[in-house]
Amino acid sequence: MAVMSVGDKEALLRRFHESIRAMWASQEWVRLSAIAGLGSGYSATNKLLIWAQASERGWEDSGPVAGYRVAQANGFQVRRGEEGLLIVAPVTRRDPTQPDAPPRVVGFRGVKVFSLLHQCDGPALPSTPSPTTLDDANAPEMVGPIGAWLASRGFDLRFVEFADPGLYGLTDFADHSVAVRAGLPPAGTALVLAHEAAHVILHDPRDPQCPTDTRLRECEAESAAHLTLGLCGLDTSAHSSAYVAAWVNGVGDAGLIASIAHVFRAAEIILGALNNPPSLAITPQTHDGQITPEADLVLT
Repeated sequence: MAVMSVGDKEALLRRFHESIRAMWASQEWVRLSAIAGLGSGYSATNKLLIWAQASERGWEDSGPVAGYRVAQANGFQVRRGEEGLLIVAPVTRRDPTQPDAPPRVVGFRGVKVFSLLHQCDGPALPSTPSPTTLDDANAPEMVGPIGAWLASRGFDLRFVEFADPGLYGLTDFADHSVAVRAGLPPAGTALVLAHEAAHVILHDPRDPQCPTDTRLRECEAESAAHLTLGLCGLDTSAHSSAYVAAWVNGVGDAGLIASIAHVFRAAEIILGALNNPPSLAITPQTHDGQITPEADLVLT
């Protein structure tokens, strides 16, 4: 397969940027949990490319995806005439004069994957139950595990009375503390704890990758909280959608694209702290040894 041309890459990126902006500006954003569930072997960029193409085809979500051979190895057969979903992977080469040096990226190639749900015949796929709206009756107990996790990171968890009635949580990197409004109902406490935990993971001001834009930091933290609880089967969109909508205006596309990877990473860490890691659907496609794993590939 030929290396992806500059023109093809630029066209794919334009489509990608348009889809990302549309997602953040609409209710599609609340489907982050379905996008994240595609598996750890796909980069955030490629997960979003799959999501964008699934949306263009009118699918609510793609379901599990795999390359042609991996689908066959798992008992699935791609139906005749099906057009795969395009993702991108780097082509690498080793310098024969430097055998110990890591391979360098010399280009990109398009790789097709297929939806096992929509494009293949094979074994029945497990059904994904619709998330239940987060409420006080089903809110997970997070104070203990998140408090212990924060302590392991050197942070104290405190419950306080904020003077500002609109303030529900605050992460302070100067004194290594996370404050949560005292007296919140269980659902509110769970959401605020997940939100502040995401700040701890992503927004240390000493980290050069920490966004300088407050709007972007708040979008990331609330999105990570929504995704964390979504992967626990709980829907927070009634609160989270309005919160993100209030912060996302004016944030550039490049920031939003990078933020998706940050959100996925934060949610994975928080779920680990809750001893509830997300289940991954299927081992992703490998590419005959010519393509490095594309988990760190980010297109800019």
